[in-house]
Order: sequence, then C-alpha cells, then structure tokens
Amino acid sequence: DQDEALAVSDRIIVMKDGEIAQSGAPRDLYEFPASAFIADFMGEANVIACEVLGIDGTEADIRIGSLKHRVPAGRAKPGAASLAVRPGAVTLAEGRGEGLAGRILHSAYLGDHVEYEVETDVGTLFIVDHAVDRILPAASDATLGFKGRGIALISN
Repeated sequence: DQDEALAVSDRIIVMKDGEIAQSGAPRDLYEFPASAFIADFMGEANVIACEVLGIDGTEADIRIGSLKHRVPAGRAKPGAASLAVRPGAVTLAEGRGEGLAGRILHSAYLGDHVEYEVETDVGTLFIVDHAVDRILPAASDATLGFKGRGIALISN
C-alpha cells in the first residue's frame, strides 16, 4: 500500500523486475520520480512529452505544447524529455487563454473535488481540481497550466 508506505517510512525501495528502480525518502520518490514506472507506482501521474529548452543551475526551462514552464532540472539535458504531472498539479481555467489549450472530455463532481479528463495537444490528462464552486462541462474549452509542485522531469 503506497499511502501506508509514504506515511510510515523513512526510506522506500521500489523494485522492478528484480532490480532496484529507485530508493530514497518517501517525498523524494513521490515528488522526483526517476522514471514513468516510479511516477505511476507512487500514485497517479500523467506522463507527457516535453522539451527541455535550457538549464539554469538547478532549474530547467521546458515547453509542453505551447506552454513554457520551469521545473527542477534533476539530471535533465536540453532536448526531448518526459514530464510526470500529478493530477492535482494542473491548473484549469475556462475558455482559451495563455497556456496549454484543452477540451473537457468528462467531468465528475466528487464532493470536495472535481475529476476531469481533458484532451490536449500532448495527450489526454487526468486532472483533480478542488475548485468545486465551478464545474466545467464536457465539450467546453479550457486552458491548462502547471503549479510549482507535483511535476518532475523523468527518464523514460
């Protein structure tokens, strides 16, 4: 149980095919997964293509479709890369604006949050939004952005 492991562990070792895939503090594995496998294993994650435009110290400038964003660089190099995006790390605004264009495929009100499936140029994203005072209906246009946490460059 990943939730229990995160809550009670000082260190977690994740195995894949009999090999150590990643080890470290629970927060490191969740927030800075080394691969798509770890990102998905440690909780829901959208894995999308991005481009690393440049690296400035410990941060990397990336482009996801038409959106530019800054993330921790890790061991990134300029060029094509993958990004793990937690469902709660996506901002969602109604209509078209500055950011990644999307179209709502499905929305489900679940009391304290709304779950969305949003089609974008970089794939369909699963999003959890705690703004329950407004629910974007299916087939409506949306603009997506990313928060400062919950996104990480990963190796494939």
